[in-house]
Amino acid sequence: MDGRFLQGTFTGTRQLNDSKPDVDCGGKGGLSGLRSLTDGNNIGMGDGSVRYITNKIKLDVWKLLSNRDDGQVLPDF
Repeated sequence: MDGRFLQGTFTGTRQLNDSKPDVDCGGKGGLSGLRSLTDGNNIGMGDGSVRYITNKIKLDVWKLLSNRDDGQVLPDF
């Protein structure tokens, strides 16, 4: 890893381990999914806890989790 956008970040716009390729949009941002060799990922939450999130999470819930302080209520997941 050399710190380029798609090597160290994800945008939350794609499902975990999405089969679609990541796109860098010519350096103007991009679309990237969180990748893992398993069926999910350990995710650090804002309250300091860590939760294992599986690939089966609904995309709309994943998008809510990827945003901060937007006033939206998270459903159980």
